[in-house]
Amino acid sequence: EFWSGWFDHWGRKHETRPAKDMVQGIKDMLDRNISFSLYMTHGGTTFGHWGGANNPAYSAMCSSYDYDAPISEAGWTTEKFFLLRDLLKNYLPAGESLPEVPAALPVIEIPEIHFNKVAPLFSNLPEAKQTVDIQPMEQFNQGWGTILYRTTLPEATPAGTVLKITEVHDWAQIYADGKLLARLDRRKGEFTTTLPALKKGTQLDILVEAMGRVNFAKSIHDRKGITEKVELILGNQAKELKNWTVY
Repeated sequence: EFWSGWFDHWGRKHETRPAKDMVQGIKDMLDRNISFSLYMTHGGTTFGHWGGANNPAYSAMCSSYDYDAPISEAGWTTEKFFLLRDLLKNYLPAGESLPEVPAALPVIEIPEIHFNKVAPLFSNLPEAKQTVDIQPMEQFNQGWGTILYRTTLPEATPAGTVLKITEVHDWAQIYADGKLLARLDRRKGEFTTTLPALKKGTQLDILVEAMGRVNFAKSIHDRKGITEKVELILGNQAKELKNWTVY
C-alpha cells in the first residue's frame, strides 16, 4: 500500500508529498518486482459526515479525500499523474502502449449568490426530547451532525464557577440566555470554562458538533455529543446538572 499523499486534518495545513519522491519510490519497487497498490490513484471525494479521526491525541480528518493523489478530487490530471505515466511506459509488455489521457472534466459557472433571508438555528429547533441525565447523541438515535443540550440553572451561580463537561465530542459552544460565553474544542483538550455570575433560572445551552469518529483501538467507541455529565464546580464543591431538554 504505497501512499501518494496523506489525509488532511481539521486545523492543519493541506498535506502534500513531492511528485518526484512518489515516482522514485514506485520505480524502486518496479525494479525489484515488488507488487504494490497506489493509495490513492484518485483522491475520490467527500465522506460527508463520515470522516475518521485519530486518537490520542484526538484529531479529526477532513471529510474531503483529495489526498494529493495523481488524479485530483475533481478527476483532473496532475504533475504526479504525468510523471507516473512517464515512468510506467518503461515497464509495459512488448507491443503495448498507454491510451490517450481523457480530456479534463468541465466545470460549471456559478453566478453570484445574494442572500436575503436568515433562519436562526435556535428559532428552528426540531421536536424536543427529555432526559434527566445527559446522554450522547446515539441514545437519541442520532449518528452525526449537531445536538443541543438545554437546561435551566437551579440556583444562582457566582462568578468564577467552572463549567466542566465530561466529555465534549467534539466541538461545543456554551450559551447563557442566548449569549455565547465560550467554545470548547476536544482537539485541544478543552473541557472546562469559567462562567460569569449567572442568576437562578438562566437558560444554559450547550451546542455540540460531532466531527470525525475514531475507528480503531480502545477509542473506537467514540460516542458523540456529551458522553457522561456536566458539572458546576466552585472551590471543592461539584454539582452535576440534571433535567435536560435535547434537540
